[in-house]
Amino acid sequence: MDVVTVDAQPEDQAIDISEPHHHETLWYEDGNVVLKTDEHLYRVHKSVLSRHSTVFKDMFDVAEDGEGETKDAAESKSVMYEGLPLVALDDGDEDVFNFLSTLYSRSFFRMHQRTTLSILVSLSRMSTRYNASEIRTELIAHLAQIYPDTLAKYEAQRWNTLFERPPHDLEFHLLALARRCDAHILLPSLFYTCASLPLYLILDSSAIVSQEDHRTILEAVLPVNKTEYNERNADGRLSCMSEWPMMNVNFLTVFR
Repeated sequence: MDVVTVDAQPEDQAIDISEPHHHETLWYEDGNVVLKTDEHLYRVHKSVLSRHSTVFKDMFDVAEDGEGETKDAAESKSVMYEGLPLVALDDGDEDVFNFLSTLYSRSFFRMHQRTTLSILVSLSRMSTRYNASEIRTELIAHLAQIYPDTLAKYEAQRWNTLFERPPHDLEFHLLALARRCDAHILLPSLFYTCASLPLYLILDSSAIVSQEDHRTILEAVLPVNKTEYNERNADGRLSCMSEWPMMNVNFLTVFR
């Protein structure tokens, strides 16, 4: 896991930050570190980042220790902005904004509350990359409400009430998200739902999910006999759907 930082320069050396500018809301006057994306500068607090992310905590601990140097000597080699350490991230600005907004405002994302796909995707990326385990756990629990790990729970929760303006290919994006977070508990429902969608969506999803998962979805809906289906389950290729009913989708006869 790499966190891209700006090369070390003397504090008084000019730094080209002409493009990014102060974020309107995530710029705290008492903040003690500046995060830089390609669009914004975020002045935030090391303590807040460290409390939620072991990656940021380790980063700041190493910077303060200076690998054996005194703190003043270490800071003299750091990239600074307005007297504060400057850390340049190669994460997308939207991902950074959604992540920081969640850290600073618990109403921005909470379980049982409606949210958007873009926020969930951002949090899945950031919580995984920066090892923010509490956010990752809450994210998975949020999705497990409507994508549970048993067929009985799935059939009891067929409506989607947790998303604002969900796209038509929502479940494929969530499948990719679940893979990114290693959220295995979500896979049975998501595979089953994806395999229940119209053929054109399944075919178009090859640009969203991995090649292996795309093949698994197609195999799940192709007309197969029970023996062949069980054999595929036995070697693990469809093991996550072993307790779910076989798909019976007549419009896929074009593949016969």
